[in-house]
Amino acid sequence: MKLGSGRYLGEIEVELTAQSPLLLRGAVRERAVRDDGVHAFPTRAFPGATGEPEPYLPGSALAGVLRSLHEVIAGGCLRVFHGDFRPGHRDVAKVRGTGWTLGLVEAVDAGGRPVRLRLCDEVVWVPAHDLARALGGPDKVVTGARVDLPGNGWVKHGHKNRNELISGAEVTAGTGWTVLVTDLGTRQRSKGVFFAVGRLSETVAEEVADKAWEDYQWAVDGTNDMRLARRPNTVVPTGLATLEEEVRRGPELLGKRHLARRALLPGQVLWVLSRGQGRNKLIDDFALSAIWRHAGKHAAKERVPTVLLPCSDPDDLCPTCRIFGSADTEREDRPEARQRSYRGHVRFSDARVAGPYSVKVEHLAPLGQPRPGAGQFYLEPNDVNPGERPLRDWGSNADKPVRMLRGRKHYWLTAQADKRPLLRVKDRPFTGEMAKSAETVEAGARFVFTVRFENLTAAQLGGLLAVLEPGPLPCACAICGGKGGKRKSERYGFAVGGGRPFGFGTCTSSIRALRVDTAESRYLAEFDPPDPAEVTAAARTAFEEDVDPGVRATRCAVAAALQIDRVSPVRVWYPTEEEIPSGELTKDHLAVGFTFWKDSQGVLYKEEKAPLTPLPEVTRAKQSITLKPRVPRSAR
Repeated sequence: MKLGSGRYLGEIEVELTAQSPLLLRGAVRERAVRDDGVHAFPTRAFPGATGEPEPYLPGSALAGVLRSLHEVIAGGCLRVFHGDFRPGHRDVAKVRGTGWTLGLVEAVDAGGRPVRLRLCDEVVWVPAHDLARALGGPDKVVTGARVDLPGNGWVKHGHKNRNELISGAEVTAGTGWTVLVTDLGTRQRSKGVFFAVGRLSETVAEEVADKAWEDYQWAVDGTNDMRLARRPNTVVPTGLATLEEEVRRGPELLGKRHLARRALLPGQVLWVLSRGQGRNKLIDDFALSAIWRHAGKHAAKERVPTVLLPCSDPDDLCPTCRIFGSADTEREDRPEARQRSYRGHVRFSDARVAGPYSVKVEHLAPLGQPRPGAGQFYLEPNDVNPGERPLRDWGSNADKPVRMLRGRKHYWLTAQADKRPLLRVKDRPFTGEMAKSAETVEAGARFVFTVRFENLTAAQLGGLLAVLEPGPLPCACAICGGKGGKRKSERYGFAVGGGRPFGFGTCTSSIRALRVDTAESRYLAEFDPPDPAEVTAAARTAFEEDVDPGVRATRCAVAAALQIDRVSPVRVWYPTEEEIPSGELTKDHLAVGFTFWKDSQGVLYKEEKAPLTPLPEVTRAKQSITLKPRVPRSAR
C-alpha cells in the first residue's frame, strides 16, 4: 500500500492492567472447557518462551473492544448491529380473540413454512387426564393425536371465555379432533390441566402472509426452546417424533409437547388467525400456544439515525471504518463472490501476560444473552399511561412516535472486586443449566500488546491514541460547561471479555512506547523519524478538530461510562429496589433485583398500574433505582 503524503505508519506498545478479574470463555475452541467442565481461560505458548503456555488476550478481542470505544468517541457507525432485529415479547394472559383457531400443518416447503394447513371450526379445552384415559396413557397424549368428543359435550366457561368439556363427558380415541399439547408455563398448580382440542374441518389454508411468517420467526427466536437449541455443541434434532418433550406437573406425566422451532413440520398443531372467504383462506398470524409470544414492531434500524447504520460503501465510510475497516455483510445470500469491503489500517497482536499472575475458578450465576426487547433499558423513555400491553414492548402505546434506541450500551466499570455482590455470595455454586464455572485471571495482572498502523492521518492517529489510553476528552455539553477535559483525578478504562454485568473485565491501559515514521523517514536515509511526543500532541489536537460537534457534545456521557467505580460496586447487579447488605451474602440476597423486571415494565394489572421505569441517565449522580409505587386504577 502506498504511504500517502502527511500520513504515518508505525507501532504502539500498550500495557493493559486488569482492575478486576478477567473472564474469557470460548475465545479459543481448543481447550475451551477443562475435563472437569470448567471453562478455561485461553492460553498459548509464545515464540521463544519456555515453560507452560501463558494466559493471553486474543488480538481479535482487543480489536473489537477498542473499535467499539472508537465508535463512541469519534462518531463511528454501529458496525456490529442487527438492523432487522425485532424482539419477541410474551403475550398478555388472556384468551385469543375472534378468528383464532387451531390448525393442523399438512405440508411445508423446504424452509419449514406451511403450504397447507387444515383449520378447525371448534376448539374445546379438555382435561389432560380425560385425554390420557381415551388415548391409552399420558405418553400417548401428544400434539397431533386424534380423539372424538361427544356432540355438544362442552360448555362455555364464562370467566375464561372458552369452551370446556363438561365433567363426566366421555372422550374417545378417534379421527375428528386433533390435540395441541403445550408447556404448563406459569399455570397455577392448584388448577387442573387442560389441553386445547380442535375439530378438523374441510377448510384449508394454502397461503401464509409474508408478514405472518416473518413475525413468527422473530417471536419463536425468543423462546426458551430456541435459546437452549443455540447453546454450543447442541445438536438440534429433526423430525416430529424427536421434537417432543414431556410435560409434567411434578412427577406426574401429562403428555408430550412439540418444541418451538423456526421450521414447522407436517403433523404439528398450532393456533392460527386466518382471513378470507370460502374454504381456502390466508393465514395472518401464528402462535404455538394460547398465551405465547408476539414479535415487536419497528425493527432496530428504524430506531437509530440513518447516519449510524453500518457502513456499506467503501467510498463513504465513517471515521471508525476508515481506520478499522468495513465488511460488507448486507447481501450474504447473493450468488456472486463479490464484496464491497474496506481493509483497515491497524493490526492488533495478542496481549501477552507480563509479570506475575494468578488464575482462579469462579462459579458464575446464571447469565443469559442481553435482551434488547426490554424497552425500559434500551429505548428512549416515553411517559404514557400503561395499557394491556407492557409499555416496555417494542410497538406498545409508548411507541407513538416510535422510540429511538437510547444510545450505545456500556456496563459500569468496577475495580473493588471484594464488594461486588456476586463475589460475596458464599453458598455457591449456582445451579441451573445457565450457571457456569470458569477460570479467571485475577486483578492486578498486566498484559502487553502491540498495535501496528499504516497510512493514518494525524487526526486518525490521534483517535487511535485516545482509545488506547482512555481519559476525559474536551467536551461541548451543557452538563460540564465545556470543562470535561479538565478532570484529571478519576481513573478511566474499558471492559475486556465476558461477565461484564457482574463486574468482570475492568481494565486500564497506558501507552508504553510509540514508534512512528513518515514516507520520507521510512524510505529516505537523510530524514529522521519524527519525534513521538510532538506527533502525539499534534495528532490529539488534529483529532479533536476533526470530531463532529454533535459527537463532542456526548463526551460527559462517555466519560461517565468509562470512569472506574463511578457507581458503588454494590450496584453492579440488577437494579434493585432495596439495598444489598454489606458482608457475606446468600443467593437469596440477590433475588430482590429481579423484581425490577416485573415492576418497571409499565403494565396495567387488575387493580393497579406499574409505571414504566427507565434507567437513569448515565450522567446522573445517583444511579440507584427506586421503583414508583403501583397506583390503583381509580387514581389514574
